[in-house]
Amino acid sequence: MKLLLPILASLFCFGSAGAADTPPANEPLTWYEQIGRDFAAPIRQPGLPYTLIGTGLTLASLPVKNTDFESNIAQHKPLGTWASAGYQLGLWKINLAYFVGFMGYGLLANDTDAVKNSWRMFRATAYTGLVTTAIKEIGLEERPRKNGDLKSFPSGHASNAFAFAGTVYRNHGWIFGAPAFLMAGFVSYSRMNDNAHYLNDLIAGATIGLAYSMGLDSDWHSKDEAKTVAVIPIVQSTALGLGAVIDF
Repeated sequence: MKLLLPILASLFCFGSAGAADTPPANEPLTWYEQIGRDFAAPIRQPGLPYTLIGTGLTLASLPVKNTDFESNIAQHKPLGTWASAGYQLGLWKINLAYFVGFMGYGLLANDTDAVKNSWRMFRATAYTGLVTTAIKEIGLEERPRKNGDLKSFPSGHASNAFAFAGTVYRNHGWIFGAPAFLMAGFVSYSRMNDNAHYLNDLIAGATIGLAYSMGLDSDWHSKDEAKTVAVIPIVQSTALGLGAVIDF
């Protein structure tokens, strides 16, 4: 239970200020109200069920920690050389490729749906990455490989991969969503294969990614339709932050 409380506390703190006293999603919001609403996605409908179910699964997986199930995977490394592919797929590069590709196509072809899909991927990736990194910086758990790194919980690879998969499913349905979820599962398993995470780290990371990808509003509802807002997470070794580029 100790490990899960910081997740819920962080999500509540990020989102409560913007979520409280804000209009429904179908009413225009200011850009800062929309950012607050975005941060609150895991504790609002429809993101809340993913947060609750994922929290329960994370708790249920705690008895597996440091058992033969995890140690056998780390020792025998069943993925072999394929593990490096899982590591690379879990990075933000695939999310960025999707964002750039669909944004470029949408702007060139004047396809508003493609632009919205691209922006949705950016938002899910940004908020997931910022929340995951913030929790990691607390230093709740040492990695199973005992290298002194206290950033095992939650898994950034799992959160990023499931943010990607959830957004692909949401944008394109099961035809493309199913392979994306298989990829996310492969990425997560590769982190156990590399002895970099416990099972509960992976489930917690997947929970954050899914809660954001499935919980974010379909689109922004700014009071000023001519205003462009880009939200960018700033992560450094000594600081965390959120940058916003606003076109007035």
